[in-house]
Amino acid sequence: MRIWLVSLVCIRLLYITCYGQNPPEGTSSALFQSNEEMPITLVANWPVIWDDVETERAYHPGKLIYTEPNGQPDTLAVLLRTRGNFRRNKSNCSFPPIRVKMNDSAAVGTPFEGLNKIKLVTHCQKRAAAEQQVYLEYLCYRMYNVLTPESYHARLLKVTYQDSANAADTLVKPGFFIEPTKEMGKRLGGAVMKNVRLNSGRLDQDQINLMAVYQYMIANTDWSITVGHNVKLFARNDANPPLAIPYDFDWSGIVGAPYARPNPVLPIQSVRERLYRGSCQEEALFKATFSLFMEKKAEILSIFDEVPMEPKVRAKSMKFLEPFFKLIQDDKAYRKVFEAECRRG
Repeated sequence: MRIWLVSLVCIRLLYITCYGQNPPEGTSSALFQSNEEMPITLVANWPVIWDDVETERAYHPGKLIYTEPNGQPDTLAVLLRTRGNFRRNKSNCSFPPIRVKMNDSAAVGTPFEGLNKIKLVTHCQKRAAAEQQVYLEYLCYRMYNVLTPESYHARLLKVTYQDSANAADTLVKPGFFIEPTKEMGKRLGGAVMKNVRLNSGRLDQDQINLMAVYQYMIANTDWSITVGHNVKLFARNDANPPLAIPYDFDWSGIVGAPYARPNPVLPIQSVRERLYRGSCQEEALFKATFSLFMEKKAEILSIFDEVPMEPKVRAKSMKFLEPFFKLIQDDKAYRKVFEAECRRG
């Protein structure tokens, strides 16, 4: 008990460090309040940026063009840099993810106000299948938003990449912005815990169970709380235990990226195989979590119709979720999976 109280004191200090005495809690920024696809144009020396993928990388000047509500185009000066780990490697993806750095003063009064650095998720390859994978990863964020506000928001984009040296040289592809972590902290009233490692028993058990079951639903095993892989530990502005908020779903089975492979230590051969990697919980907690999924099932599936993906991909992806919903309604079947595969201790 004493250790736990000390942990809470440390968490509280994190709030003060990141946001001051009373971090604000409110709605998402204007950019993430809409689910409509947003067309933008990014003008830059793209060949130079795409080649700048080594450990030491620079920000490169560019322009972001978007349409204001009155229909008039507006242009913001931005800085662009490649980001990521696996997808930044040219042997894995020919088109790396991008970080967009805004000019704070220039962004005032625009949808980008208050957003200093934004992650842009891009297509991995130029082929059409890679576009569908962008839509599917975006859907992973949206589906999780349906289940809990304690999640990253995302904004779907139609991105025109224009070469600054040749305006006729363009590439139009889907992408999406991910809500900055600091912005999420303001929205939820808290802060991400940096350089801290906690086991799942120290976290909010309702929320960690929801997260783990969700990862099972989309067949994602590419996450770990103990080493902080694709999960942010989030301390709240109260005495409640911290949260584990997931991100980066491109290695999930529902996305089906061609480069995705399960960790060799796991007893599965393909990312399309589901494996539960959450902690063991009381049956009552599992049942409560399953009830939420069933309650939200129709809303989750309705999101697929909001995304301009290919009909065959949409149908296949929705069908991929059906075994999960069937499983959680079968007491005998669910115990064979969640109670047998769960992590003890």
